[in-house]
Amino acid sequence: MKALRHAFENEGHGILEMPTGTGKTVSLLACILSYLATHPDKYKKVIYCTRTVVEMEKTLEEVREVIKTRKQEFPEEQYKFVCSGLTARKNLCINKDVRQLNNGDKVDAECRKRTSHWVRLKNMKLNDDDQNKMFCPYFETFEEQKDELKFDDGVYNLDDIKGYGKKNNICPYFLAKKIVAQSNVIVYNYLYMLDPQLDNLIPEEIRKDCIVVFDEAHNIDNICLEAFSVKINKALLNNASQNVDRIQAKLDNVENTNKQKMEQEYQTLLKGLQERGKITQQKVQESKDLPEEMKQEAIPFSIRKARPFINHLKKLVIFLKNKLKEKSDAIIDPPQFLKEVQITNKTDTKTLKQEQKKNINFFIKFFTKRFTEERLSILMNTLEIAETDEYKAISQIARFSSLLSQYAFGFKIIFQPNPRDGALNDPFLNFACLDSSLAIKPVFEAFKSVILTSGTMSPLEMLPKILDFKPVVCQSINIELTTNTIQPLIITKGIDFSELSSEYQARNNIEITRSYALLLLELCQLVPDGIVVFFPSYMYMEKVIQEWNEEKILEQLQKHKLLYFESKDVQQCSTSLQHYRRACDSGRGAVFFSIARGKIAEGIDFNHHYGRCVLMLGFPVQNSNDPILLERCKFLTENHKISKNDYIEFDAMRQAAQCLGRVIRGKKDYGLMVMAEKRFARSRVKSKLPKWIKRQMKDSYQDISIDLALNISRIYYKEMGNDFELDPQSYFTKQYFEEQEAIQQQQKENENDNLENSSIFNENKMNEEVV
Repeated sequence: MKALRHAFENEGHGILEMPTGTGKTVSLLACILSYLATHPDKYKKVIYCTRTVVEMEKTLEEVREVIKTRKQEFPEEQYKFVCSGLTARKNLCINKDVRQLNNGDKVDAECRKRTSHWVRLKNMKLNDDDQNKMFCPYFETFEEQKDELKFDDGVYNLDDIKGYGKKNNICPYFLAKKIVAQSNVIVYNYLYMLDPQLDNLIPEEIRKDCIVVFDEAHNIDNICLEAFSVKINKALLNNASQNVDRIQAKLDNVENTNKQKMEQEYQTLLKGLQERGKITQQKVQESKDLPEEMKQEAIPFSIRKARPFINHLKKLVIFLKNKLKEKSDAIIDPPQFLKEVQITNKTDTKTLKQEQKKNINFFIKFFTKRFTEERLSILMNTLEIAETDEYKAISQIARFSSLLSQYAFGFKIIFQPNPRDGALNDPFLNFACLDSSLAIKPVFEAFKSVILTSGTMSPLEMLPKILDFKPVVCQSINIELTTNTIQPLIITKGIDFSELSSEYQARNNIEITRSYALLLLELCQLVPDGIVVFFPSYMYMEKVIQEWNEEKILEQLQKHKLLYFESKDVQQCSTSLQHYRRACDSGRGAVFFSIARGKIAEGIDFNHHYGRCVLMLGFPVQNSNDPILLERCKFLTENHKISKNDYIEFDAMRQAAQCLGRVIRGKKDYGLMVMAEKRFARSRVKSKLPKWIKRQMKDSYQDISIDLALNISRIYYKEMGNDFELDPQSYFTKQYFEEQEAIQQQQKENENDNLENSSIFNENKMNEEVV
C-alpha cells in the first residue's frame, strides 16, 4: 500500500511483486479505492485488467467486499463507487438461439446479424410472422430503454447483469457496456487495453485521470507481442481468397442495384475516418511533419474506391501465396518486404507505404494504421455482411497489411517452409513483433498511473527494460510466514548420482526418465492428496509418459494415486481437472500432469489438499532454435543490452515460479516445491526466483540427490502434520490469530445463505431509479 501510494502521489507507473495467496488483490483494491475517495480531483477511475473471466469475477467480488467494509467503517462517506465488469458476448448472451452456438466468433457474428442497423431496418418492413425476420428481443428492449437507464452505486458482476437481463428482457452485453461507461471502477480483460481495435472504451479526454492495474502481469510482454503479430499459412490464404470472391460478388450485386449506396460508402470513408481520428482538415494543412503528398491525398486511390481496394486485397493474397511456395527459410525486415510487395504487385506506394520517421505525425500514424483494416470494415458494413466469423481470414490479411505499413522497426517477417518436424507442405509466414513496448507504450503515455503486479516478476529490473518505461516504484514484497509453509528443493542427481537434465541432448537418456519415475513414485506414497507435475512441453511430456507406460510405471503410480493429464482441448482439460479435484476430495489422491506454459500453470489454483506438492520435471525453457525467439533475443541485445542467456533464463524462471506458486494460496496453506533439473541449481538461474521463494530455500536443500530430497520431504510433511506452533520471530502473535478466528466465525454467523442480499439487483432495490 505504501508503494502504491508513492506511485499515485508521484503520478507515475510501478511494478509490484507480491507472493500468491497473501491478499495481493484486496490490498491493491483497498488502497486504490481509498485514494479515489480521498483524491477525487486527481483520479476519476480505476481500470483493473485481468487475464481470464474467472479472475475478473474474483476481482469484482473483492471490490464488493472492500466497498462493503468502507461503508461500515465510514458511514458518512459521500463518495459513491460504481463498479462493473465487461467480457465477450458469449459470456453474457441470454438469447437461447445465439447462446447455444458456444463458439465466441459465431456468437459475435450471430449477434451482429440480429442487431446491425440494416437488419433492423429490413425487419421493420416485414410482418411479425415472416420467417425471414431475424431480431433479438433483448437488444430491442435495450434500444428502447437505453436513454432512461440509471445506475445506482454498487458492484455489478456478470451474474448480476445477466440476472437483471433475464428478469427484464434486456441485453446484458449492451447493458454491461452502458454500465462501464458510467463506472468509476472497471474490470476487464488485458486486450481491451492493449489491442488497438478494442481500446476505445475509455474516452481519451479522461485517460490522464485514470489508474490502470495489470494483475498477473508476469507475461505481459508476451501478450503485447501476440497482440501485434500475425501468422499466415496456406489454409488462411485459401480462406482469404474465398472471402475476397464473396465480397466481390456482393459488390457486383450492390453496384448493379444501388450505385448511390456505394457513393455514400465512399463519402463515409472520407468523412468517417477523420471523425474517428478527431482530425480536422485545418490540422492536416497546419501539420509541419506531414508530407505535401499526404496533405493532398491522405487516402490512396486504390484504397478509397471499393473495386480497386478489392483488387489490392486480391493481389496481396496472391503475392503471399507465391511467397509460401518458396523453399528457403527467410528473415526479412518490413521495409524490404514492403518494397517487394510494391514491385511485384505494382501497388500504389501510398497504399502501403509508411513515412518511416521517428517523430511521425499522429495523422500519418492514424491513417496508415487504419488504411486496410478500416477500409475493409467500412466495406463489409456497406455490403451488409454480418457473418464476421466467416471473414476472419481476410480480416487477418488486412491486419497484416496495416501492421506492415505502419511499422519499420521492431518487427521481422519470418518465413519457414517446414516449421515443424515432419510437417511437410505446411509453410507459414509470421509477421512477428519483437518489441513489446509498441503495444503498451500508448497505455503508459495516455494514463497517469499504470501498475504492473504479480507474484512472479523477478528480477524486477527486467520488465522495465523490455517494456521501455521508467517506473517510479519497483518493489518486491516478502511473505511473512507463520510457519514453514513452503519448502523449495532443487534435485540435480538421480539414480547412481547421474545428472538430471531435460536438455535436448539428454532426452534419450533412459536413466533420467527412470530417475523421474522413481522420484514421482516415492512422492506418491509420501505426499497426501494432490500432486501437480509440470513438464517443459507437450512433446517432452508425451515422450516421458510413453516410456513410463512401456515400463509399467503408470500402473505402479495408479496403485497410489489416480492420474490425469492436461490437454490442448479446453473442454477435455476442464473435465480432467474436475475429476482430479473429486479424487482429492474423496481421499483417493491424484496426480495432474501439466505443461509449464499451459492453461493449468497460468490460471488454475491448487489450494489446500488439491496441491500439497508441485514437481517440475525439467527446465521450462523455450526452444532455443526457434527463429522468432532468436530474433527477439537479438532485438533485446541490440536495443536494451539484455543478453540472450539472461532473457531465456528470465523467461524460464518466471514460468517456473508461476508453476511453483500454484500450491500456496493462503496463509494456512502449505506445499512442497520440487525442481528436478540441474540448471535450477546454477547461481545465476536461482537469483531470478522471487524473493519469497528464495527466502525459504536453505543452502543444504539445493543441488541434492533424490534420496536426500525424499528424506527432507518426509520430515517436512511430519512437521506440517503436527500442531501449529508459532515462530517466536513472527510478526504475528497467538492472540492475533485467536482474534482473527473469532472475527471470521462471527462473520460466518451473520452472513445470509443466499446471494440476494449482496446483489446489486436486489428485489427490494428494484425500482425505476435503478437499472
